[in-house]
Amino acid sequence: MCVSGHSVCKTCRHKLKKCQLCTKNFTKYRNLVLEKIIGKLKFPCKYEDMGCTGLFSLDRLASHQSNCSRQANRCPFKVLDTSMCTWEGSEDSVVDHMKTSHSDICFIMNQAGKYKTRICDIVKVPLWCRAVFKQDDVFLWCTKLKESHLYSCILYLGEKEEASSFMFKMTFYKVGKTGSYTASHRTCPYPNNVDRVFKNWDCVILYHDLMKQCVDADKCLRVRIEIFRPVHQS
Repeated sequence: MCVSGHSVCKTCRHKLKKCQLCTKNFTKYRNLVLEKIIGKLKFPCKYEDMGCTGLFSLDRLASHQSNCSRQANRCPFKVLDTSMCTWEGSEDSVVDHMKTSHSDICFIMNQAGKYKTRICDIVKVPLWCRAVFKQDDVFLWCTKLKESHLYSCILYLGEKEEASSFMFKMTFYKVGKTGSYTASHRTCPYPNNVDRVFKNWDCVILYHDLMKQCVDADKCLRVRIEIFRPVHQS
C-alpha cells in the first residue's frame, strides 16, 4: 500500500516509483484485508479460450495450469521446452502438426510396439525428447543426463486415467560386447513436470557405471524401446 492506503499488485509495485492515484510514496505493508478477499475468489484457467472451464482459487491456479489437459492444444514439445515451438491449434490437429513439423523427432513403432534407435548428444542437450506413435496412441519419450546418470520416462498423450495402463521397456546394448541391460516402468500422464518425474524416480534410470558400458565413441546409446499394456493374470 501507499501511505494513503491505495493498493497495487506486487508486479506493478516494482515498476512504479510512486502511487499512480495520489503520487505519494509506497509503504512496506501489505493489504491483508484485500489479500483475504482475493483468496476467496475463483479465477479461470489461462487456457480458458482452449476449452478449460474450471475455476480455481489463487493458490491452486498455478498448479492446475501447469497440468491442464487443454495444453494439448499447443504443441506438446512446447510444454516441455518453451523455446521449441510456438504452434497452437485444435486438439484434432496436434498429431498432424507433430508429424508434419517435427517429423525428424517422431518415431513410428512396428505392430509389436517396438522401436530401435540411438540416443545421441545427451551430454549437450538439456532434455532429449521424441514423439512415439504406437497405432492410435501417442507418447512423448523424454531422456535427461542428471548427476552422471541417465533418466528416461514416457508420457502418454491421452486420458490421464489411461496412462497407468501402459508400461514401457528399455533395452540398452553394450558397446563391443554381447549383452544388454533392460529396465521397465509405467508411463506417466501428459502434461507433466518431467523434472519432478525424474526427481521422484518415476522413470527408468541407467546408472553411470552401466551407462559407460553402453556409450559408443560418438557419445551415443543404442537402445530398443517397447510400449505395451501388461497382461493381468487372475
